[in-house]
Amino acid sequence: MQFKVQKNKIQVLVYTGYDKAKKRAIVKMVGSLDRFTYEPTSDFLNELTILQREEVQSYINESRQSSDLSVLQYRLEFLDSHIKVVSEGLADGRLTLESDNADKLWEAIGLLSATLRKTGHAKPKRVRKTSNQPDQTDLFSSDKGDSFPVGAAAAAAVALDFRQNLSDE
Repeated sequence: MQFKVQKNKIQVLVYTGYDKAKKRAIVKMVGSLDRFTYEPTSDFLNELTILQREEVQSYINESRQSSDLSVLQYRLEFLDSHIKVVSEGLADGRLTLESDNADKLWEAIGLLSATLRKTGHAKPKRVRKTSNQPDQTDLFSSDKGDSFPVGAAAAAAVALDFRQNLSDE
């Protein structure tokens, strides 16, 4: 049995033999399924043998599982952008949220964060913003561009004061 996707239908084809005169297989279309719901478009299942019916049912089950999985994967890949858009809408007042829906949303966020931790996706550390204030090494640098480490600059200043005190005496 073969299944061939044609636009919005899936054709169910059955091999019935080989035509030696035409030198090709004899394939008959026994029915079709809706491409998205996998429902038969006609009552062709009654005309099939038990094994053929089981094969069609197996194909339908596998296709539905695959479809469900791809929908979940799509939702997961774009979840971050959906959350950002909704949060922007809530922040600027375009969207409103009732308290019972907010409770459900907080519960879902908690479940998602727990699941992420359990599957090994730890929450990333926040990067601290660096300030634009000069640090201690910048305070001891001269206009010429040469700078000393804090310890060396302090030692040089102490040595200079010591020499000046010796020369004054």
